[in-house]
This record gives sequence, structure tokens and C-alpha cells, in this order.
Amino acid sequence: MTDRFIRPSTAKEMEELKLSLKKFIAKQKVKFGTTGPGQQLNSETPAPSSSLSKSGNSSSKDVCVPSKRKELSSEAKAAANAALARIEGRDKKELNTSLAAIQALVRRELEVERKVKKEHGNSRDWGQHERFVGK
Repeated sequence: MTDRFIRPSTAKEMEELKLSLKKFIAKQKVKFGTTGPGQQLNSETPAPSSSLSKSGNSSSKDVCVPSKRKELSSEAKAAANAALARIEGRDKKELNTSLAAIQALVRRELEVERKVKKEHGNSRDWGQHERFVGK
């Protein structure tokens, strides 16, 4: 069976393949109709649209007006609210309490304090400045 679909070696086999394809399409009752005049991709003027001429619409742009949606049922509203709550709950990052994370946090805080001390000298008001923890 696969021998039929491998590239034919002779012109006679090619003709047989074409005929068998035509017969197959005829059996399937496939209709390749045209929907109107075609349009070349490189042409500057678009082909006239048959939908505009049929509707009698003189506007140059088709406007898509969405249909009105039905109001959500109470079950759908509850499901939507639950989904939003789950999404909002994911956004909150829980505090990582591993030893390495705590040590890294302390290092960052100490580095910020050192920078503030260096900028302001040894004055005692450095502790009143904002700390940038986690940045």
C-alpha cells in the first residue's frame, strides 16, 4: 500500500497516481467551491468585499458589536471569588525560616547599617533612618 504513495519513478505511474487521487476525491464528494474573487497579496487595492455590498452598509470599517452577556449566577460568582482568593493568597510570600535564609537576612541588615554609618559618620541618629530589608 505504501508503494502507491512513494514518488513514482515513471510517467505512467505518475498518471495512475493522479487518476487514483481524482477518483478518491470524487468518491468523497468534496466540493472545492469559490467564495468570490481572490486577492493578490502584492496588490495595493483590495478586492471588493461581497459582504459589504450585500448588507448595503456604506461604512468602510466593519464594527464588531459583542452580544450582551448574561449576568453570572450565584454559583459562578462564588467560584470566581474563590479563585481570586486563591490567586491573592499565592502572592504573599511566606517567611523563609531556614538557617541560611535567616543568616542572609541578617547579613543584608548589617550591610545596610554599615553603609548608613559610613555615610553619616559615627553620629547617633543613623538608627532612625529607613532600613531596606530584602532589597
